[in-house]
Amino acid sequence: MWALLGLGFIASYMADSMSLLEVAEGDTRTSAGATLLYLSGVALLAMAAWQPVSPREAPGQDRWSVLLGPSAFISTSIGLLLYDHFSPLTLSAVLLAGATLIAGVTRAAFTFHDVRTLAVTRVQAVTDELTSLPNRRLFMTTLTEAIAAAATAGRPASVLLIDIDQFKQLNDTLGHRAGDLLLRQVGPRVQDALRENDMLARLGGDEFAVVLGSPCDADAAVRVAERIGVCFSRPFEIESLQLRVAASVGIALYPLHARDAEQLLSRADVAMYQAKRDRAGHALYASSRDDNSRDNLTLASELPGAINSDQIEVHFQAKADAATGRVVGMEALARWSHPHRGLLPPGAFIGLAEQAGMMRELTRAVIGAALAACRDWHDAGHPIQVAVNVTFTDLMDATFPAEVAFALARHGLEPSYLTLEVTESSTMSDAEQIADVLTQLTETGVRISLDDFGTGYSSLSHLRTLPVSEIKIDRSFVARMRSDGVDEAIVRSTIQLAHNLGTRVVAEGVEDDATWTALGHLGCDVVQGYLISRPLPPPAAIAFLDSHPGRRFDNCPRVAQTQNGGRSRPHSTTEAVPSRHAGPGRCGVLPVSVDRVIYPCFFEPGRIVTLRELRRPAIEELRDL
Repeated sequence: MWALLGLGFIASYMADSMSLLEVAEGDTRTSAGATLLYLSGVALLAMAAWQPVSPREAPGQDRWSVLLGPSAFISTSIGLLLYDHFSPLTLSAVLLAGATLIAGVTRAAFTFHDVRTLAVTRVQAVTDELTSLPNRRLFMTTLTEAIAAAATAGRPASVLLIDIDQFKQLNDTLGHRAGDLLLRQVGPRVQDALRENDMLARLGGDEFAVVLGSPCDADAAVRVAERIGVCFSRPFEIESLQLRVAASVGIALYPLHARDAEQLLSRADVAMYQAKRDRAGHALYASSRDDNSRDNLTLASELPGAINSDQIEVHFQAKADAATGRVVGMEALARWSHPHRGLLPPGAFIGLAEQAGMMRELTRAVIGAALAACRDWHDAGHPIQVAVNVTFTDLMDATFPAEVAFALARHGLEPSYLTLEVTESSTMSDAEQIADVLTQLTETGVRISLDDFGTGYSSLSHLRTLPVSEIKIDRSFVARMRSDGVDEAIVRSTIQLAHNLGTRVVAEGVEDDATWTALGHLGCDVVQGYLISRPLPPPAAIAFLDSHPGRRFDNCPRVAQTQNGGRSRPHSTTEAVPSRHAGPGRCGVLPVSVDRVIYPCFFEPGRIVTLRELRRPAIEELRDL
């Protein structure tokens, strides 16, 4: 098409030039040659107009080609004026040539300005305004070309999707300006971790993506993802704050996981959320964990019927007093008794329920079953508590407290026998509304437990506003506390902090006597884990309680020490221990959270860090406390 256009314009230009020369020599008749050139030019232009336009042709043309027309007229005018110098032309010809020259120069100036503006606009159209990285449009174009090249060469193509962990909480805490400053620093840092032939882009929000150059197999993609994870280990300086953040990276490969660019990016997004759930830093796409797979879509469609037909069962895991071994409560854990797939764990359907908007119904079903079981325990002579997990969706429902109160009354239970467990991260979003719902629940007598404590953002001021009566230390810290001094310091400081705030502490993931002993020495109130019991169906849960009617466990480490004459550390309700670094204007209490926290005891108030990333002297000091 472009060749026909060019030939058509050249033919028209030659015809105009011949006619201009003939007029300059005084011949007013158009010659046959000029007429033939005119007709040829029109025919060529008509043929070009009928040619199909390829979508890839327009971006490939030279943006300076638009200056050819004005340049041709300028050259012709200058040529005529030079010709007049050697062989005088008529006055009208000279004036026409001069006017053409002026018009051509003017048109060339405007065209040059338009070309420059168009070039800037084209760059802006494919560039992210905040980070100056390629944007989603250019990324998808590059990814499509990479897939086409990979298909031709018979090799894979890889894409990495990067998402900053807890970015929304950071925005809510420090403001959008701080979030923008962080994003501007993330781009160059990630770019330094990539290879020369890798392409980094910002897709929007806190999402970045990478198209890998060669080599781009799974091993190469994992190595790049690991380097990206390392680059986030250094703090970002944001408005005088040393901010430490982490990122999750999802990896997907063509043709192993997808056949086109859109699907490949979608697969990488799924892998990224897998990495977030596992807290693994990075993850390769696995179809078995894809909530959008055919099997999961089928499960999602079956879930409403399962709730209505009582296929959702509740199993119970015991919680014991750390000092005496007495069973003090049970945690309700949902299971789906699927008619064809057997008993499904919560990980197989909780995410589907959230995506399908079924969490309200699911939570109500679990609370009803848990309270019914608790009523049975009381009737059998076991007046213990039951704990139920609730979600962000439940906490945003203004009618939730009234529904809970009605369910308690229907089963004839005092509100104090129900504990609702909320995650630390869920309380950070729309904190005012959630705090209001939690306050209404506690006013009825229901207890609130902060679950998975230490895995999200928190602060002293935020924790003080929540009506929390219990803190559960996440199992990831409890499981390693005997082998990792950092985790042991985290558990110890969290127990002291909780007691200083007047709340009791539950340690999850207790699986051996040595861990129970260590927790007892640290003053932990309640322990939970496989050492005490695995999740049990209702009949087995009652049998378990009947076999331990108000007695201590024989394997309770704290009791064994007492029976053997050993000295057991008393329940710790010590005051906050000030750090030797604490000075004027510094708080002397121990850390609030673990993974994303404010440490006012030995850092300036408001400095956000991660305990694992503190330097060893600070860890040693925390251990000495």
